[in-house]
Amino acid sequence: MPGRPNILLITADQMRWDCLGCSGNRKIRTPNLDALAARGVLFRNAFSPDPICVPARASIMTGNYPHVCTGVKSNGGRILDGQPLLTKALAGSGYRTYAVGKLHFAPYSPPGAPRLVHGFESADLTESGRIHAQFDPEGKLSGLEDYIDYLKTVGWGGYSRAHGAGNNDVRPCPSPLPKEHYVDQWIADRAIERIERHAEESPGRPFFMWLSSPKPHSPYDPPRPYDAMYDPREMPAPFGSPADLASRYALMERERYERALDSISPAAWRTIRAYYYASITFLDEMIGKVLRKLEDMDRLRDTVVLFTADHGDMIGDFGTSFKVCHMNGSVRVPLIAAGPGIASGEPVAL
Repeated sequence: MPGRPNILLITADQMRWDCLGCSGNRKIRTPNLDALAARGVLFRNAFSPDPICVPARASIMTGNYPHVCTGVKSNGGRILDGQPLLTKALAGSGYRTYAVGKLHFAPYSPPGAPRLVHGFESADLTESGRIHAQFDPEGKLSGLEDYIDYLKTVGWGGYSRAHGAGNNDVRPCPSPLPKEHYVDQWIADRAIERIERHAEESPGRPFFMWLSSPKPHSPYDPPRPYDAMYDPREMPAPFGSPADLASRYALMERERYERALDSISPAAWRTIRAYYYASITFLDEMIGKVLRKLEDMDRLRDTVVLFTADHGDMIGDFGTSFKVCHMNGSVRVPLIAAGPGIASGEPVAL
């Protein structure tokens, strides 16, 4: 299919709009994403259609609002039958479709059942242990999450959560995994393997790949030595105070109570931010690795690269964390587009 560009969609999970050097953040190091923005377009006012994981991702797949494509506005539900799918539209135009990383399409499939991947030809999955937690809490089975299986083959089985923190724990904790086996390294390597295999098997066809990182979503656990990359004493303090929203956001009040956020000290919030930044810097390096591979293969010039996130993270603003609320830290996301047909220029306000 000559003339049709490859499409590489890269998404971070729970990444704020203001955690890029090209967005004006002078503390964080994101040279590869900054370079991508420099040769393309940075959109300064991009917002999640619903600042929660599943509905935001459902919107990416269908182009519809979450309540239309899933029937609900919360983190439950699934993409309804009969909804348009990005994968099917692209496959109908001659694209091969690949997913690598976290899809987070609910519900998860039990052992022995086909995965719910909504049209991707292949999907190398990591769901941060969620599928195993639901169907295989002792971690004895294989074939549920590819990254979990990979860790077993390299002698690190069970160590992705050996720090004891869960998916929505706020307390900062470095990963016990060496960086060469950390999840974003695995995603980058698998993406490169898929790109190389595509070039061998389908040299005349374009590809669509969704490279989806589960980071910087909590747990805030960058691998060493990235946990020491940012001095927490130099991190910007969270914006606002709990008192600013005490009478305006009941959900955030409940979140603060249920997760004991009032027990987190100012120093701990700064450490959380240091680890959050470190996870983004490591992700940036892995994105750079994939882009360099495309350049080495002389495929970057005919590949549209899109970078965004499903939603943001409050990381301490107004005394709270996570997402769900419609404040900038939660609902505003990064968005970069670069590639053939996309002119480079100044940041664009939508």
